[in-house]
Amino acid sequence: MLFSIISLLVCIVAFVWLFTALRATGISASEMIKWWRHQFKYYRTQARANGWLNKSSLRNLSYFFALDFLLILGITGFIQPWLFIKPMSGLLLMLHLTVAPLFSLALLFFVLFWAHKQRLVKEETSLNLRLKICFWTTLILASSAIIAIGLSMFPLAGTQAQIILLAVHKYVAVALIAAVIVYSFYAIRMFMQKND
Repeated sequence: MLFSIISLLVCIVAFVWLFTALRATGISASEMIKWWRHQFKYYRTQARANGWLNKSSLRNLSYFFALDFLLILGITGFIQPWLFIKPMSGLLLMLHLTVAPLFSLALLFFVLFWAHKQRLVKEETSLNLRLKICFWTTLILASSAIIAIGLSMFPLAGTQAQIILLAVHKYVAVALIAAVIVYSFYAIRMFMQKND
């Protein structure tokens, strides 16, 4: 029950912040969604032309796939706690467990191809610095969630430690969703400024 309330409140606050920040920058939610779809189609077309295993194709598509898989994980992980106030089970649990390795793989490619560009240097604009801090925060939170749930699946510790690791996974996942929302806002804002 407590997780349901906390996760719902954090996600509501994050989305309210996102739409308020978008409105303050003059970007509507529909413009953002149209831009997002256009970028995905553009990079998908580039991948078809250059080859799916091309370095630039993997770099650009890893971002979209990681976010899409995280969206599926968020929906499958939060729908039962929010709507039915019970833990994830059944088909949603199977879908969550199926998509999780795909998210981990997409995250791995995302980190491999973007980490060098996201290193912190002295001369940074405010927007670049925020974007880079969000990138590293997202990476730390995602790694923590993956490690926590991975360790809970092995009988290395007792039942109590497995329960604690599952709780760590759930609460870190809530923080990860909020961090990704903030990161996505800064990334979209930066890319839209470059295209103008």
